Amino acid sequence: MAPGVRPSPGRRRGRHATSASLAGWVSLYALANQVSLVIVTRLSTGAGKGSFGTFINAYTLFQLPYAIVAVSIITTLAPRISRHAATGDHVRLTADISRALRTACCILVPTTVLFLLLGPALAVVLFGHGHATASAVHATGTVLVILGLAVLPFSAFQIMVTFFYAFRDSRTPAIVNLAADAIGVVVFTAAAFALPARDRDLGLAAGYLISYTFGVVAFTYLLRRRLGRLDGHRVLRTLTRLSIAATLAGGVGLSARLVVAKSGTGSWPGALVMITAVLLTGGTSFLWLARRMRITELQALLTIRGRR
Repeated sequence: MAPGVRPSPGRRRGRHATSASLAGWVSLYALANQVSLVIVTRLSTGAGKGSFGTFINAYTLFQLPYAIVAVSIITTLAPRISRHAATGDHVRLTADISRALRTACCILVPTTVLFLLLGPALAVVLFGHGHATASAVHATGTVLVILGLAVLPFSAFQIMVTFFYAFRDSRTPAIVNLAADAIGVVVFTAAAFALPARDRDLGLAAGYLISYTFGVVAFTYLLRRRLGRLDGHRVLRTLTRLSIAATLAGGVGLSARLVVAKSGTGSWPGALVMITAVLLTGGTSFLWLARRMRITELQALLTIRGRR
């Protein structure tokens, strides 16, 4: 520090107050998630022996796409997002949001179709060992199918949170997350009373789907108010094209699954053969369709991946 230069006590107090406020809202965000998890745990445990294990196994698989895809995108874009937010460059921030969501969709949309097609087979391969019963493994796969529908809104929700943090705004994500968790708790509780015990985990999975879909809608509205625009037409166009390609490729994968299913897939080897057949036929079809439909975001992603 140069001689005679002293930090202003008022400025220090201001920085400390800002940091304390940011940390307080982040703590509320985390606390709301923990309360929601405790409620889910209690409701799932009350559904019968082994029910919580069924749900938590499916939930762990459900989070993998986010951990691999969304976290990578957030880590890559975080420095530039913070820089553009600090300089007030809303045009580039809008482009960053659009790029992050479109890139995530390239992986998460086909992943959703994959969970819909292969939820039970994945459960057999990963959990059909040891003391696991056939009914418990099947239940895990069924829950994974429902959670698969929540993969995209869950990941989009987490990506959008990053943009609010770039504005040094932890209050908005905390409030939206609190509202989303409250909606989830209502759905969780309703499912616990309305559904038979054996189907309660399906209601819990639906609760996550509904709550994170609400969160994405709320974040979209709030970001649009803050930035003026969100390049929504481009994001929606990419999402639509990916959904069409993934659905058609899923039809090819479903045909392969039905052919393989005739030979029996209840065993670990049979389920593995099914997964391999669907990935080869459906995956190849998806890449071919994406290229024919000129989904440039996926082509750019594959090019970058190939270079690495």
